[in-house]
Amino acid sequence: MIKKWRFLILALVFSLLASCANPSPAPLDTNGGDTQPDAVEPLPIPLSSFQLVRPDRSSKELTDAIVSFNAKVKEQLGEALKIRLDILSERETAYEILIGNCENTVCETVYATLADGDYGIQTVAGEDNIKIVVYGYDEFLTLRAFSKLEALLDGGSFIDDGMLVQPNLKCNYYNDYANFTLKIGDPILVTKGASYAELGWGPYQFPNLFYTQSGSIICRWHTSNDKIYGGIQFDIPSSAVSDDGGLTWRKTASTDLLSYESRALMQNGKYFAGFGSMGAYEADYLDNYNPLYTTKDGTKLYSATVLKELDKAFSINEYDPVTQKVTNVPCKINWPNMLVSVHDGNIVYPPQKALGIAHGLGDLATEDALYFCTYSYCLDSQTGKVGKYTDYRSVVVLRSTDSGRNWDLVSQISINDDVLAESQKHSGSLEGFNEPMMEQMSDGSIVMLMRTGSNQPCYLVRSTDGCKTWSKPVKFDEVGVRPFIMRLDCGVTLSTYGRDGLFIRGTSDPSGLEWQDPIEILFNRYGGTKSCYYTYMLPLDRTTAILVHSYFYYTESSIVESPALKSVVVRMITVEPAPEASG
Repeated sequence: MIKKWRFLILALVFSLLASCANPSPAPLDTNGGDTQPDAVEPLPIPLSSFQLVRPDRSSKELTDAIVSFNAKVKEQLGEALKIRLDILSERETAYEILIGNCENTVCETVYATLADGDYGIQTVAGEDNIKIVVYGYDEFLTLRAFSKLEALLDGGSFIDDGMLVQPNLKCNYYNDYANFTLKIGDPILVTKGASYAELGWGPYQFPNLFYTQSGSIICRWHTSNDKIYGGIQFDIPSSAVSDDGGLTWRKTASTDLLSYESRALMQNGKYFAGFGSMGAYEADYLDNYNPLYTTKDGTKLYSATVLKELDKAFSINEYDPVTQKVTNVPCKINWPNMLVSVHDGNIVYPPQKALGIAHGLGDLATEDALYFCTYSYCLDSQTGKVGKYTDYRSVVVLRSTDSGRNWDLVSQISINDDVLAESQKHSGSLEGFNEPMMEQMSDGSIVMLMRTGSNQPCYLVRSTDGCKTWSKPVKFDEVGVRPFIMRLDCGVTLSTYGRDGLFIRGTSDPSGLEWQDPIEILFNRYGGTKSCYYTYMLPLDRTTAILVHSYFYYTESSIVESPALKSVVVRMITVEPAPEASG
């Protein structure tokens, strides 16, 4: 028997459609904002007159959703609708619900107007036909739009006395998350070792995450004490793998699974997988040269041209997704006034080491270039001489337009008097700008976060001209070693950082300038150093990231008075739309 839906149910339509409009306060406006529908009124056509049309190559998820929808139609009308493929155009009828980008002139017209993130339902009435287009910028968004149509059906707002109630709504996926909350998952153990008292600073720290070729996740961590020229190597595992998105982990040798440590697709279709690195080493021949400058902490700075190894040492690694192999390729770097630093006598910290430390962090691929940011002691970028801030590290940005074969230094970001003055308010020593990471925002600009030292603030800068120039550094937070930044496909950008404390915050601002307040990720009640506070994140899906960090006080809860152990854990970070304010 046909269920009769009264007109008062139309209020539900407006309630549903309003959910696609931006909530207060200031909206994220990526495409002129979402729109309220035109007048919604019953069409003089019964729903039973319509047929469902889907693209020939639609996914199983979309096909299953259509079948489920049609089963509900049958439950309400007593009969299901006919379903056809868009390629069977000879079976076209006057009344159709077109789901996705079908081969149809009406669909072509609707899809020609879409911007990234758009999805919705549009009713197009001709002289002798009515087409309802359920559209999305991609199939994920088409499914999202179709779920809105199904919600109308479930809520009784799609049929009135068997007649179709005209649906019209336009949404943008990024607006759905303009106001959002972050859900922080409980820690999941990846690995554990001995106590901090036994191991000291270094092992079971500085973890990274990478995807393998098969889609599993590799976690790697440090296995020696923390020395730039090599420390004592402990005989402990250094990696684990998860095959279920980070929920469970098993130990594995680093060489068992080849992973591509990059998010940067180059112009040649291969992935930039970092510069070829060179470790610190001893070079007695530098005694024959006078340093250009000796910093306050005793580091000696030389021109990189004095290095015997300089010319032959620069290279990149590139991952070929077709052959699934990593190849080392020579490259050239145009970095005027490049310096090499020497520590503890004659321990050389070469430029190749500086390029290697940001492996998997410093790279960023845009539509027209590949960028890489790192940090180094630098001469004044304007004069090429020792400057006011040569005692402190600066961030440098390299750019390549030929798949990493040639690189040019495009910018240098040094501290200023404001940063120097701010550092006096904090307990840690000022190192200068270092440990940078960049992300491209939805408005096309590039935002970079930078450390200035332990227990020192981290800073944000922004470029709108391809990293050639940067905005004045602004304090991002009071602390921030290796600040990590990553934008999810839902349009929300996340950042993690710490020491002391471990924090996460997010923004849906397309420029990356306005952020929500930070959330502290708390540990157990133990005092002292709880972590190295270095983090890494990977996207799991459009709204979820997996975060890894070290934790120095893991205990086996089933063991009475169990010792606190150094460990590595992961957490799931989920972006959820903020609840709408009530009445």
